[in-house]
Amino acid sequence: YCHATGFKILMDCKVGRGSKAVKTLKKIMPDINSYEEMMRAKFISEGNIDEQWEEYLNQLNKLGLSEAMNIFIDAYNNYME
Repeated sequence: YCHATGFKILMDCKVGRGSKAVKTLKKIMPDINSYEEMMRAKFISEGNIDEQWEEYLNQLNKLGLSEAMNIFIDAYNNYME
């Protein structure tokens, strides 16, 4: 039994700290988070969100966002079982 709040705890409980999924997230999430933070600041300071949105999404996917989302969804589904 693992009762906790927060997604990090969910991942530890339902996926396992040493699992391949967690290792994958540790590898790809720093780049995704850095890019998201940089682009959020750029969108706020410069605007042009509509013109750059597709490029932004494409870059996130190149960085592994789809893979990360699949891991998060699997962990959530495991938690809800």
